[in-house]
Amino acid sequence: MANEIKFGITERGDIAFSNGWIKKAEKCHAVALITKGKLTKEALEYMRDHKGKVILHATITGYGGTALEPNVPEWEEQLDYIYHVVSKGYIDRDHVVIRVDPIIPTTKGLGLAYKVISVASAEYDFTRFRYSFLDVYGHVKERFTKAGLPIPPSVKEVDPKLLQAFDGLLKVYESESPGCTFESCAEGNRHQTGCISGKDFELCGIDPSFATGKSTQRSACMCCGSKTELLDSPHRCGHQCLYCYWKD
Repeated sequence: MANEIKFGITERGDIAFSNGWIKKAEKCHAVALITKGKLTKEALEYMRDHKGKVILHATITGYGGTALEPNVPEWEEQLDYIYHVVSKGYIDRDHVVIRVDPIIPTTKGLGLAYKVISVASAEYDFTRFRYSFLDVYGHVKERFTKAGLPIPPSVKEVDPKLLQAFDGLLKVYESESPGCTFESCAEGNRHQTGCISGKDFELCGIDPSFATGKSTQRSACMCCGSKTELLDSPHRCGHQCLYCYWKD
């Protein structure tokens, strides 16, 4: 049965701009939906009607409304909105992941990421966080240059002490707030966990032992083999984020 399990995800786009994933989602046992914006009426209805089978990744980097994320709401507004979605009963709080992705690995960028995590935890009671550092692709460098912004460093170029300091702050949360958990994508650190993992299976009422195999999406991907993409929009979405991995 493990090979028959399908856990859908919407990584190749944003569900704020498309309902094209819904029909495909109906064929999945559970789904992870990712967004930086306001959800469509259809998306909210799907979440409400399939409440126990949905994980919502709310991507909140702290850069909303800046040149990096020109059409994304400011991060405080994003947190308010996700809190509203939870309070209206569209999804349970423990099915929400605050996704701080990407983080620009500078003192300023790491500080902003920590601020988002701090406020989301202390003021909104969100406890599950996922983070990833910026991938500085060639076309991303070109966009930054064109926008008159300095090219951000890749995580490999950063002083390890800076990353250790950030990890130290997360350790404080882990020790003082036992309910808070952190996950990381393909960073190769102690938090590395697939976007689709045994934890998601368990939350969605599926035996976590079915979270077997390994996704073939990319070599460093830690997601289990049942991960199934529900969107395929090979271009930047309406958010027009400067760092988007899709080429123009």
